[in-house]
Amino acid sequence: MDTEAVITELYGLKPGEFTAARNARVAEAKKDGDTKAAEAISALRKPSTAAWLVNQLVREHSEEIDELLRLGVELRAAHTTLDGAKLRELGQQRHRTVRGLIKLAAGIHSLSAAVERELEETLTTALSDPDAAAVLEAGRLTTTLRLDDRASWPEVTTALPVKRAKPKSKPKPDKKELAEAEAAFRSAQDECAQARRELDAARERLAAAEERLGEARGRVERLKRGD
Repeated sequence: MDTEAVITELYGLKPGEFTAARNARVAEAKKDGDTKAAEAISALRKPSTAAWLVNQLVREHSEEIDELLRLGVELRAAHTTLDGAKLRELGQQRHRTVRGLIKLAAGIHSLSAAVERELEETLTTALSDPDAAAVLEAGRLTTTLRLDDRASWPEVTTALPVKRAKPKSKPKPDKKELAEAEAAFRSAQDECAQARRELDAARERLAAAEERLGEARGRVERLKRGD
């Protein structure tokens, strides 16, 4: 039995399906006489809801997870060099990235306040620590990643990477539709340019009219005073 493939498969299941599937795989390994695989699979822990959601993000939203991991590398480098400006910029990006992943998780399963906190803590820990990032990327989390609880982190294996969803390829634009859109764009550009010219001319006329108005007002006031 390919133990690594089974482990990856099990941690892609919903928490409610995990135990029965794990036990079935243990029974299968025992039937095949693979005691080592049976022991390894039997020891697997059922993931918490937050851990399962992170595992699903790894599988289904690989681009966003890659962005998180890349950002973590940049943040740790900026902390090393004490680059204040870069840290502020990356800090804002970190907030957007974490909130974006939490929003994606909410699209997979409804989030309680507790689960949302656990998600945020796990993602933030992965940003802060390269070992945590590797654990998260493996897609086999069972519990929240916390910097002060490394003992609970699962071991990372490179034997079999998680099968991630491929980014959707962008459809090629229809040539006729593209040509029409480009023509409409150029026409709109011309209209804007004409409108700007008319606006500039109107501003000049307004300035001249305001100048004449000021002169006329001054003359009226002088005549009233008898100057």
